[in-house]
Amino acid sequence: MAGDEIFLNPVVLRAFRFVEGWLDVSRNELISHRRQARLVRARTLFVVIMHRHTIFSYPEIGRLLGGRDHTTIMHMVKVVAPRLRERDPAFAGLCDRFDPKEHSACTQ
Repeated sequence: MAGDEIFLNPVVLRAFRFVEGWLDVSRNELISHRRQARLVRARTLFVVIMHRHTIFSYPEIGRLLGGRDHTTIMHMVKVVAPRLRERDPAFAGLCDRFDPKEHSACTQ
């Protein structure tokens, strides 16, 4: 996807709202460069959602998260997410709960 259109994609907007609502983080925190565990967990959930429910490339997903390098996104998909899913049942449940077509993506 070219330009800033990617930021207006409905699935992207729903994913941001979903992660913000369920994990109590702001969009600014998601795109920040802080590496607190709660933010890494939230970013990883966002990456999993984008990887699973869109055709965006790793560089495009990285742009959504404040310009992160594509290799960082690949590492989240291939290493961090599987570890979190294995060790954190709540994280695994959230990965499976997101519905890209649901208008109110955060329904607790």
